[in-house]
Amino acid sequence: MKSISTQIVASENNINNKNLDIQSKNIDIEKTRQAIASAGKKLAISEDRSRSLVNEMKGVKSRVDQNEKLQKTLLAEKKEGIDTLGLLLYSNEIQQNFRYYGTLEENLSKARIDQENFRFFVREQEQAIKGLKNQIERISQEIAGIRNDMELLVEKKQRIDYTQLVKEPTVSLYPVSPKKKLNVAIAGFLGLFCFSILVLFLDSVKKRNIRLKTDS
Repeated sequence: MKSISTQIVASENNINNKNLDIQSKNIDIEKTRQAIASAGKKLAISEDRSRSLVNEMKGVKSRVDQNEKLQKTLLAEKKEGIDTLGLLLYSNEIQQNFRYYGTLEENLSKARIDQENFRFFVREQEQAIKGLKNQIERISQEIAGIRNDMELLVEKKQRIDYTQLVKEPTVSLYPVSPKKKLNVAIAGFLGLFCFSILVLFLDSVKKRNIRLKTDS
């Protein structure tokens, strides 16, 4: 009874520990989902930023093309008194637009790298969630097995409960064996019996010898 009760308590503790483990993994899953949601929001913001950068780059490219076209038009007008200052301004503006375009292109490249990192992070976290769910399923199966074993132990304990202890076992003051007095009595009786048979036999042999002598 004590052994079975101990096993049942150990099984209950084991189940409680596994349930706590499942709760911890569910918390980890929820945290991972929140991280995925946060990464998804950052990815959406980055994608919007990328679209804005692309549109801005298109605008800069369009302005550069217009300025280059005007510059070529001024250079093509081979007239005296050409507006040198205007050509210089167009040239500076074109250079500034080119530098700005390069900055936008660099920012777009960084944004796309961030987007790939966000996508990789999301995929990685989704795989982590699948792994946690598999672990939870495995632990749940272990709990089901432990519960089945507990049911068998409880059934076994109930069968033992049908018995009743009448008296606590104690050491007897008069041991069952060896019984010295009985052994001595039996030995004396057997010795006397064997000795009597021997005496009768010897007496019979003696009488026969006497009879034979008398006849002769």
